[in-house]
Amino acid sequence: MTKPFGMQELGARIGVALRHRLQHQGERAIFQTGGLTMDLVKRIVKVDGIEIKLSPKEYDIVRVLRSTQARC
Repeated sequence: MTKPFGMQELGARIGVALRHRLQHQGERAIFQTGGLTMDLVKRIVKVDGIEIKLSPKEYDIVRVLRSTQARC
């Protein structure tokens, strides 16, 4: 990555690296609660088995809410 670079690009590259690490380790980071299912590697969100199309920002919001719930 060449300088200068934006924080948004840095964050995106870190996210890609983390997803690749999960895939390489053979882990499928799937989170389920109630009717909500999130595949954190493939970035797929389903509600009651129906795939929900989310924008990148919407996905990030759901992911943050999921991690907040996991800590409670």
